Amino acid sequence: MPSGRERRPGGPPGRRRAAAIDPDDTRTARAGPGCRAGTRGGRPGKGGWAATGAAKLWSVIPKLFEWPPLRSAAHALERLSLLLLVGGAGFTFATGILNIQLDYVFPGSFYTLHFYGAWVFVAAFIVHVAFRLPRAARTVRAGRGWQPAPDSPEAAGLPYPGGPAIDRAARGGNGCAVAFPRPLTRPGDAPYAFSFSGLKTAAARWAEQHRIRGEEIPLADGAASLQEAVADVLMRKALAACKEYGVRTLVVVGGVAANSRVRALADERCAAAGVELRVPPLTLCTDHGAMIAAVGDLLVRAGSAPAQLDMSIDPSAPLEYAALHPVARTAARAA
Repeated sequence: MPSGRERRPGGPPGRRRAAAIDPDDTRTARAGPGCRAGTRGGRPGKGGWAATGAAKLWSVIPKLFEWPPLRSAAHALERLSLLLLVGGAGFTFATGILNIQLDYVFPGSFYTLHFYGAWVFVAAFIVHVAFRLPRAARTVRAGRGWQPAPDSPEAAGLPYPGGPAIDRAARGGNGCAVAFPRPLTRPGDAPYAFSFSGLKTAAARWAEQHRIRGEEIPLADGAASLQEAVADVLMRKALAACKEYGVRTLVVVGGVAANSRVRALADERCAAAGVELRVPPLTLCTDHGAMIAAVGDLLVRAGSAPAQLDMSIDPSAPLEYAALHPVARTAARAA
């Protein structure tokens, strides 16, 4: 069996750290699994929390130098809390690094100072939030509250998450009504790279122009044109890769495979190109547990050795190392 752990279907897709299964559990006993599959992959965003926090902290530092420095006693206390917030975070980080180094170089520690710095940071954070919350509450009561981000589905009047909402809104719309750009499809662009940030910005600006003119946003046409652009780029690049590398079967998986236009366009273009298309049922497109179990089944059939139970999370684990390499080696040996 590939692992002693299993990712249960139905959990949040970002939580890839597998949960242990009790073999004595009645549901497990009824299912009678012959093996248990798990994944060491995780969403790259999870590994970026520390970097994001550091960037956010760095964006606060310039506020310490705003002029005039002090406008009132309350402003002075707020500035002091901000200074202690930044200083406490930096001090705690520095003493933490020193503690690690001292464990290897010579006896001694900064543990006491490290924890004092942490408490200063926590206290400053509480004071700072206490000053900011009333101001935010007044802003909301004044009617200038939260506005959706320009490129978010809420900005166009759609609920979050945007994928299913856009698919539903596109029904009955004209996919050619809005000439949205096809990112990274010009000559000289990376042939198999994807980036839809420019497309999202174009869609946001399109919706914003309608609001500025006081016009009703034609959601059906906009949503249909948006998903047409995404599906077009996906299929164009996927089939170009199939042609370049002589691949005769295209598998469309993941949440994007649940989009009706992606499925329809994939079927249409694969049939025209003579490429076999395989798409999972809609119920399995967003079931990460089923995906992991399917890869585990391939590994077992390929005779791969089981993983150690103490395997660690690797957010940047390449997919081919998890599935393609062991299967390819086994197939090559069999041939």
